[in-house]
Amino acid sequence: MRRMEIKLLGSQTCRACSILEQLLFNILAEMDLAASVEKVHDRGKMIELGVASLPALIVDGEIKCSGRIPKKREIIVWLQEADVSSP
Repeated sequence: MRRMEIKLLGSQTCRACSILEQLLFNILAEMDLAASVEKVHDRGKMIELGVASLPALIVDGEIKCSGRIPKKREIIVWLQEADVSSP
């Protein structure tokens, strides 16, 4: 079973980034999903990934949000879609 890959982009001092991180980990635990979560703090890497606004969330290579904290329901739907598409 393949684990979904999640990239959490943000600054270590950004309050919104910390909120998104906590929200993401809570949802993963609630849904009992296995995921590889990489925290990206490097500006160059963020630009390389196509993200200019923080916080941002990338699931399996697709930018799901940038520049805002998504609603819990949005994240759940994104993770369900990624979980279904996993072989």
